Amino acid sequence: FNTAPPKPSETAPLFAEARTRQAIAQCIDRTALASELLSGMDMAGQGYLPPDHPLYESDVPQLDFNPGQAIALLEEVGWTDEDGDVKTPRTAMGIPGVPNGTALSFSLVTAPNALHEFLASRIADSLSACGIGASLNELPVEELLAAWPEGLVFGRRFQAVLWSWPTWVRPACEMFSSTE
Repeated sequence: FNTAPPKPSETAPLFAEARTRQAIAQCIDRTALASELLSGMDMAGQGYLPPDHPLYESDVPQLDFNPGQAIALLEEVGWTDEDGDVKTPRTAMGIPGVPNGTALSFSLVTAPNALHEFLASRIADSLSACGIGASLNELPVEELLAAWPEGLVFGRRFQAVLWSWPTWVRPACEMFSSTE
């Protein structure tokens, strides 16, 4: 999630509120996805490190698949279901920094390969059941991961991105220590 776009006037900061991100996580059955992809082996984590990584934080609050709780959390934040149709995106009402009437709908960008396409499609389907719209956008890896400031990811010009993250024993902390 891009929690702070470099030019906020271009798009509303849909993900600035942590509870919105938590609700989105609860709308996705990560355990079922991981089990399906890994032939029954459950490796769904609660962060960017897998559960078997030596630096995995096991005491991180669990955001298990729970659409009912997610919908209640979205309502609490101010994402309302004005038309009563869960399949249409919820709209903002009284969320700081998000104009009233803004749809909870975003572009989910990924690289064009079978794994990412499968995951992005399943994630979008799961989110729609919670009243969250996600349109899929595939870009070549060269565009997706181009260098800052022009690059989509490293230039922070995206709403949400799905990409494979290499798992090193020692995470590349410098990836998180700049405006990129």
